[in-house]
Amino acid sequence: IELTGNLHFEGIMIFFFVWAMFLATNTKWTWAAPIYALSILLKLIPLLFLPMFIKFMGVKKSLLFYLLIGIASILLLWPFYSDTFIGNYSQTVGLWFSNFEFNAGIYNAVKKIAVLHFETKPWELVKTYGSYIPVATLLMAFIVTLIGKNQHLNTLIGSMLFLLTFYYFIATTVHPWYIIFVLFLGVLIEYKFVIFWSALVFMSYFAYSNPDYNESLWVLAIEYSLVFMYLGYEIFKKQKLKLLFQKNL
Repeated sequence: IELTGNLHFEGIMIFFFVWAMFLATNTKWTWAAPIYALSILLKLIPLLFLPMFIKFMGVKKSLLFYLLIGIASILLLWPFYSDTFIGNYSQTVGLWFSNFEFNAGIYNAVKKIAVLHFETKPWELVKTYGSYIPVATLLMAFIVTLIGKNQHLNTLIGSMLFLLTFYYFIATTVHPWYIIFVLFLGVLIEYKFVIFWSALVFMSYFAYSNPDYNESLWVLAIEYSLVFMYLGYEIFKKQKLKLLFQKNL
């Protein structure tokens, strides 16, 4: 629905991501770099996964891979370059973390506690909380890169899934189409909570049934509680991540 009906670009982004990963796993990483750059330029999310390629490709190849992605990104953006473009883009990213709220999980719990017990102003909290999201996400990316056994494709995908799930759990805005990438990564491995989440996330549209578009915390609590419980069940029951189709590519 979100890809065909609402025409969100996650599908195109995933297409370039899959193409780049296919080339990278077949030792054609120099060709994979510009394709991966296209994926990043459509949506910034694949940018989070770059540190994980250090173990997958090795230090030398990964650094060259990053360099080629950087060059390709600059060349692709060059026709659109202007001071106005850079300023507007930076402002948009800043507003994204500090102003917008929709279907948030952990943030809404923090907000409820802060407002009720500490008399925090909601509009002040979202700015403060939002400023910590990039820091927390980058820190988690560093941890996953450091401790993850990302030499193999199955564990690399698992690390990507873990990081992206962490990011959306702490994010202030989680529109239903954001889950598409999480769902894509999840169907490759044995964790099924992403399928469960992709069904529950549409509960967030309940907010549009209200004239003032207020979200129901009860609806959000049900959505995320069920997702957390199912994820917890899988974490404790599954011993390792596996590809559904092939163990090694």
